[in-house]
Amino acid sequence: MFKQKNRERIYLFFTNNYLIFSLIVFMFYLMSLNQYHNWVMPYLSAAKNFDFSFSMYIDKNQIDEFNKLNLENQFKFVFQSSENIERYDYLPIGFTFVVFFATKIFSFLGDLQAINLLHQIIHIGISFLILNIIEKPRDKFLFLILYAINPIIIYFVNYPFYYFWQVIPATIFLYYFITKKSVGNLIFILSLVFLFIYMIRPSTLFFIVFIYIYFLFKNINDFKKIIFSFFMFLGLLNILPSYKTGPWHTMYVGIGGYENPYNISLSDEEGYLYFKNKTGKIYNSDSVQNEESVKDYFEVLKNRYLEIAKEEPFLLFSNALKNIISSYGFGHKSGDVWLNNLSIFAGLISILLLLYSRQYIIFLAIGIFSFSFTPYFPPIAAYMYGSYILIVFGFIKSLDFICIKHLVKEASI
Repeated sequence: MFKQKNRERIYLFFTNNYLIFSLIVFMFYLMSLNQYHNWVMPYLSAAKNFDFSFSMYIDKNQIDEFNKLNLENQFKFVFQSSENIERYDYLPIGFTFVVFFATKIFSFLGDLQAINLLHQIIHIGISFLILNIIEKPRDKFLFLILYAINPIIIYFVNYPFYYFWQVIPATIFLYYFITKKSVGNLIFILSLVFLFIYMIRPSTLFFIVFIYIYFLFKNINDFKKIIFSFFMFLGLLNILPSYKTGPWHTMYVGIGGYENPYNISLSDEEGYLYFKNKTGKIYNSDSVQNEESVKDYFEVLKNRYLEIAKEEPFLLFSNALKNIISSYGFGHKSGDVWLNNLSIFAGLISILLLLYSRQYIIFLAIGIFSFSFTPYFPPIAAYMYGSYILIVFGFIKSLDFICIKHLVKEASI
């Protein structure tokens, strides 16, 4: 009894609000390695030329100026509105709103610094939200360690790109799953949130639909509201602007996630290189503004992927199976065979634990979250970032189930 009380006091001590806040901020400090994705630059420029037209307009001269700076000065750089702009339609527009919002609120910071600070505030809010609704002190402690201050999680919080925003629908689902609250009229507001997240990261669509289905089964009294809001969501999707991209680049490059007879590696350059060897033309990030180049590029990679599918169907099936299992682990890292095998093993253990502990809904949620790409692309950490909060919670509940079963077994002896 004395040891049990001491353990509870330790758990309560570590989950004290002030301590949690300090620990998370300290982890932000430790993990303050500056990094960003090259594709964020159009968003930085577009946010400063924002005109509520649902179109992106960028200043390539400012982007070139940004590219000439060292990393430290890039994070301090502030893009300016310009008259020397051109339309840019390649990427989904949603993250433009995030940049616009962050840079307006934190105008005293560089653009990338402002995005990072917004991400950090949201992460702290999510951590406190989930910790507040988890009941057991031990579970709070595990969530704090495995998620709130986990270096892998903090890395992507400090990564100023749209990958971070995948966690929002996952958090919404987890909140209602844990609290078992009725969604009520909030479903209409949530539908607008889902629309916003889709505009940032379209690959979240399957998971968003899954949330609606979950709400339907768990909130039968709100059936009409949920159905109406779902069709409202779909209707708004149809009026959003499209963007010039397609799956064939990702599908072709995804073959390189594992050893293959075609010597393809998991790199964007593989697609560009094949296109050049096949057509003699150059395709790169500058070509995405040329509609004809984009169309030709995707057509060439589509044909090549279908050729490989006919030649090596088992290879693609094997890759898909590894991808799906690994999406329950900690993700894929390009070129690291040992770590990727470990992730597949961890994913397999995670799947078995979830099924053994009867966490079927969480099992489905994790799988559906990544299913928009795992059939053809490895679950690299950035792509599956939103899944981590679900995986951590599922692991915690699996441990609870095992502990309770063990205690019941001991009591029956």
